[in-house]
Amino acid sequence: DEIDDGISALFDKRMELVGEVAEYKRANGLPVSDRTRERDIVSRVTQGKDEELAAYTKVLFSTLFDVSRARRFPACRRDKGCA
Repeated sequence: DEIDDGISALFDKRMELVGEVAEYKRANGLPVSDRTRERDIVSRVTQGKDEELAAYTKVLFSTLFDVSRARRFPACRRDKGCA
């Protein structure tokens, strides 16, 4: 339970920051998505893991990026601004 609660709290924090990042990118005319950064993150978090755990970690982070994008795009559309 403690680990699940910790994951949930970190997810909440990430989703809060996603909105802030979307607003910053909108204000500065930056693209919302950065696939290169996503690949770099996946590479970092899978480094040193065995092949099976690395594959599951990729799925987890891919899902996290998808959810983050879903959260970012509505934030951009409110002001009709993100690139």
